[in-house]
Formats: sequence, C-alpha cells, structure tokens
Amino acid sequence: MRLRKKLRKSPPPPGQAPGTPVHVGERLTEGTTIQVYSYDKGALETVTTQVCTDCFRFQKDPRITWLHVTGLHESAKISRLGEAFGLHALVIEDILNTHGRSKVDELDDALFVVTRIITPEPASGGVDHQHLALYIAPNLVISFSEAPTKVFAPVMQRIAEGKGRIRGLGGDYLAWAILDAVVDNYFAVIDTLDQRLQTLDQDLQDGADDVETAQLYRLRSEVTAFHRLVRPVREIASALAHSESPLLTEGSAIYYRDLYDHAVHVLDHADDLREMSSSLRDFYLSIVNNRMNEIMKVLACVSTVFLPLTFLAGMYGMNFHHMPELDEPWAYPAVWAICFIIAGGMFWFFRRRNWL
Repeated sequence: MRLRKKLRKSPPPPGQAPGTPVHVGERLTEGTTIQVYSYDKGALETVTTQVCTDCFRFQKDPRITWLHVTGLHESAKISRLGEAFGLHALVIEDILNTHGRSKVDELDDALFVVTRIITPEPASGGVDHQHLALYIAPNLVISFSEAPTKVFAPVMQRIAEGKGRIRGLGGDYLAWAILDAVVDNYFAVIDTLDQRLQTLDQDLQDGADDVETAQLYRLRSEVTAFHRLVRPVREIASALAHSESPLLTEGSAIYYRDLYDHAVHVLDHADDLREMSSSLRDFYLSIVNNRMNEIMKVLACVSTVFLPLTFLAGMYGMNFHHMPELDEPWAYPAVWAICFIIAGGMFWFFRRRNWL
C-alpha cells in the first residue's frame, strides 16, 4: 500500500514516563490547523486557526462543538489543546502515536476511538491511509488526523448548510457521522482494488507475458495491508453499538448498529479481495509452470529424436578397420535415409500422441 510519508521521525526513546507527549510517525503537513464547528439547530459558528488559544473560548460552549485538528507533528500544540479540553495524558499520547493500534476506550466521561482513514488515489491507482483519533465528550467531539483529507467534507457541508438531522442532534450523532464517512470511504478503496484485480485477471487470461511478477505481488501486498487495516473496524463498531456509555443516547443506537453492518460488509469484501489476490497469484504460478512444462516437453521430444541419431553417429565414428559397409558406395546415402526415417517416424509418433 503506497504511503504519503515524507519526513520520518524516530520512535520515542524507551523508558519514558507514561503519557509523555511525543509524536511517533511522519510529518505530513507544514503546520497544525484547527477547524472549529460550533452549532445548534438555529446557529453555526466556524473558526479556522493555527493558534490553540483561539479555540479555548469553546470549552464551556453549550452548543455542539467539533474541533477537527489536522497535523500531529507539533506535539506541544496538541498537548496544550488536549489539556485545555480535559484529555488525559495517556489519550494525548495515543493521539500522537500514529503507529498505534485501532481501538475504543471508554473513559469516565468520554469515549476515545482510534482508527484509520483509507482513501483511494485515482492518479496513481493506489490507496493512502492515515491515523485518525476521535475524542467524544458531552457536547464536544475532537478529531485528529495526520494530513488534510476530503473524507469529512460531506459532514462539514451538512453542518454548514443545515441539511439532515445533524444540526438537531447531539455529539453522539456527530461522532457517528464522522465514523460513517470513514467507513464509507473503505468501499471506494474496495472498488479501486477490485477493479485492479479484475484488470489483472483479464490480463492473465489473455496471456501472462504482459503481466510482471512485481505488479502481481505489489497488488497482493496492498490488498493484504488493506485487510489488516480494516480488520479492527468491526470490533470498534461493535463496541460502540453495544456501549452502555451515557454519551451514546438511545436515539443514536440505530445509527451505530448501521455502522456495524457497514463494517461487517467492508470486512467481508476485504476477505474476498484477499482470496481473489491469492487465487490470481496461484493462477499466475500455474500459467508459468504450465509454460515451463511445455518448454521442457518440447526439449525432451527433441532430445529423444536425436538420441538414436546420436547412436548411429557414434557407431560410425568408431575407428574400426573391418566395417564392410564403409567400402560400399550406397552406405553414405543409406545412413542418411535411415536417419531421416527414424527422425520422421518419431516426429509422427509424437504428433499423433499430441506431445508436440
């Protein structure tokens, strides 16, 4: 799976205290940007800033507030923002660790979700993925992503235009809308990988000469990586669908069950893609082996044709004085005739048996 990783940072040194805010991962943006959507059914306020203090006035806002943070390499800024909104030090540590596992944590007064944003890249034909952390508290949702993404554009548009239920419901519905947008993009990735597998399958059926081994194994590794990344989403959706947290109201339960259904559907497709990639690999190896067998069969038949001819050549190449036919004028053309008869007879036999 192709990554958009640029400036690699080393992992934190061992032995640090738990909750130390250290960024683990790669720098994907120039700076950290915070988009704020604070709204209720009748009003909306939006702010885009790179200064943490511009967001602090939304701490006690009774409206639903969504802070979308892009860029995680400025660990001091992330830590300051998290402390201002009551995030535990261990939660901030998980936000900054972009190599952490996907999970759901139920805290005393909040929910914390870690998952992956996976999107197709039409220009390269590959896919891109990045770390996503979601903090859900009363009337507050904070999302943290490594780089700018268009995944949340439909959610932001619905908030801005006041379409649908999103402005009239709580933060639990907003959190569902964010996660639903993430899972919906998995289907776009599935379509991209499936199309590439179908194209490769057709190329193999047309002939394996135009298919490179590296291309086949690169696609298979991308499918395997995608399956590994989406596998935890079913457990995450299940945990949220069956959560007893007071943050998730009864009205939002049906939406989280729907999210679980989508997650199961995604994982089923991912399993199918992995099986298809394995089948294509086996098909390719079978084609290569059959071609090699055909070559070896032709070479074996040619060697068999020349075996009796080699025997005759070796026999008449011996330096014996008493070989009566050597003095006969018909001996030389007779040997050639015998060679042609043997070779032609064996070739006819092989063709009749469909060996050639």
